[in-house]
Amino acid sequence: MKKAGIIISFGVVLGGLALVAMLFYPSYKEYERNKRINDEIEKLSQEADKLRENNSELSEKIEYFKTQAYKEKIAKEKLNLQKPDEQVVAIKPSISKTELADVATDKGENEGDKMNKVDLPNYQKWVNYFFGNL
Repeated sequence: MKKAGIIISFGVVLGGLALVAMLFYPSYKEYERNKRINDEIEKLSQEADKLRENNSELSEKIEYFKTQAYKEKIAKEKLNLQKPDEQVVAIKPSISKTELADVATDKGENEGDKMNKVDLPNYQKWVNYFFGNL
């Protein structure tokens, strides 16, 4: 009989553990599901914030595009238009120091030498640059 009591108590303990596991498993599944949903909500919330920020930037651009200053700028840049009382001045870019040095060294050479330098292949130009005219 003692053996039967141990088996019964073991069965009760095992049954109790099975019952706890049956109750815990759905709770765990629900916890995991809630965690995934909360992660998705956080991700979508961040995306919504980015979209709101992007939307505000686009709204600012649209407002700028509607201004008279933007229209005048585009008319001047793209259509080469000017106001009736405006005067347009064209400024040539200045010569850089390296170009100025090239012009100074090229003064002594005749036009034929200049053309020959331009027609040289790149490897020959590099050889001339590092080793001079061999």
